[in-house]
Amino acid sequence: MQSKTTQTETQSTAALQRLLSGIDEMLGVASEMATASGKSWLAEQIEDTQFMFSRSIARESEVIDKLPASGTLAIPSQDPGQQAVNITPQMVVGDNMDAVVRTYLVASIQRKLRTAGPACAKLLVLLMSEADSYVASSVVRAHLRTNSHDDRVIKVYICRLRSELRLVGIRDAIVTGRKSYMFRKRYLAPMLTLLNEA
Repeated sequence: MQSKTTQTETQSTAALQRLLSGIDEMLGVASEMATASGKSWLAEQIEDTQFMFSRSIARESEVIDKLPASGTLAIPSQDPGQQAVNITPQMVVGDNMDAVVRTYLVASIQRKLRTAGPACAKLLVLLMSEADSYVASSVVRAHLRTNSHDDRVIKVYICRLRSELRLVGIRDAIVTGRKSYMFRKRYLAPMLTLLNEA
């Protein structure tokens, strides 16, 4: 009887999370539509609402959703006498990521998420390296070296990434804030596992 109750609660929680992420996604689309139609004041209001909503989802999801922390990505060794290097989630976050890991992650993302392209792959690696922290659009533009001061380019990249991630079973990994984006840390291990399957 206890296990049936737990199973029902788990199913209800999953349904609630899908509903909340759907609302979050609709707010993002509404913000993009308001921006495209020149109603920047409305877009800002929607983005503020979405930011608060996303923070609530993130807090709830931390309590509800626990994903494995054991995902790794193996970098094959160029030297036949050495073993492959396993990239762990801890090696990806913050200052722990070196140039070799960053380059390998970008290449792996491009192989696995075929329509994402190099700019999207670099963006995803940047967000992963700053997991659970919002990265401002200006920082993203500087990192990608885009000449445009228009955030719509970044929004297109984010939409592509979300679409590709959804296709491979990783939902709700990227959160939109006020002129910023965040990759949820709990998705690092599943992401590395996914890239290892490429």
